[in-house]
Amino acid sequence: MQDQQDQLRLGDLGNPDWYTNPAETALLVVGYRMMLVDDEAPMHHMVDMGWIRAHMLLASLPYWDGGGLIPKSATEWDVQSGSLRRTSSLPHLVLATPTRVDGVQVPEPTYRERISDALGLLIAWQGLNVAYAPVMELEAAVAGNKVIARSGVVVNPMSMRAPVISGTQLAGLDAMARAVASLDEHLQNRVRLSLRWFERANRSTGTDSFLQFWIAIETLAMPDTTNIKALAGTLAGHYRIAQSDAMAKYGIGRLYGLRGRIVHDGERPPLSGALLDLVAAIYVDALNATLATPAVRRADEVLAKAGARPLDGI
Repeated sequence: MQDQQDQLRLGDLGNPDWYTNPAETALLVVGYRMMLVDDEAPMHHMVDMGWIRAHMLLASLPYWDGGGLIPKSATEWDVQSGSLRRTSSLPHLVLATPTRVDGVQVPEPTYRERISDALGLLIAWQGLNVAYAPVMELEAAVAGNKVIARSGVVVNPMSMRAPVISGTQLAGLDAMARAVASLDEHLQNRVRLSLRWFERANRSTGTDSFLQFWIAIETLAMPDTTNIKALAGTLAGHYRIAQSDAMAKYGIGRLYGLRGRIVHDGERPPLSGALLDLVAAIYVDALNATLATPAVRRADEVLAKAGARPLDGI
């Protein structure tokens, strides 16, 4: 095998057409192990994909090992720095995209979506083995040798609601679990599928998270998929308010319109954490309504905390 680590400089992996000032430009460089690829011949293929430059090459890649959030107690934590290591010299897929162009910062959701878009296309082209497993995520200056370790997204626990684990709350969980088990097979399968989408949405970000939350809601409370009145009616009955009031208060129509613009019109709007919290809360309230368990009024909790801001601009 030919080791290309001596020739591999991360800051050179982008497309010079992206910028005019190298000193004010930086790249996110992510690497994936390729499997079942011939590793006996020299290899370095490069493909431009818009704001992504993809490299398929034999190389030993640098990666940051051991970083992350280390809990000290339920309310305190440290961020561990880890250390820089190298992979073995193997076939890798390396994607580069700008995080800063000529001094202008690119929003993180934007460059992460670009990476995901490119991975989807590459996997559609050759299957998952072309990007079998992530091994590297670093930010590199185009000029000079500065490299910043990236450990992936670490969500600040303070940005999320604190769990309340009490006798009353545990009784509520028990009631929900028993209610799911008592549903007829058809509805139970829908509820369980919606819960899996809900779990994925909570671990995603941006438009991906929003769409996954909405799929969870559609699976759970919109059997006709396009009939948002069914969802509004579910919430209205649970909260004992008029359906029109539920539609307006929780922005059901506006959220559905946003979903349509993303899916059908190709919009990529910036989505606030408060908006994602509201969509997640709507799912939780619809779940309790479907299970006929006591209302927890999670959507009201989000609105009370954030005011009207979650629905601003959509």
